[in-house]
Amino acid sequence: MKPYIFAHRGASGYEIENTIPSFKKAISMGAGIETDIRATKDKKLI
Repeated sequence: MKPYIFAHRGASGYEIENTIPSFKKAISMGAGIETDIRATKDKKLI
């Protein structure tokens, strides 16, 4: 079985982590995306 590669916070070795360019770079390199999402006190996701 082939392993599935995830890019935590995108391709941070190539772009600033947790940015759209970083996520796009990771996808172009064949990786899945994994990032952190949190809820603020007023229930907004960041």
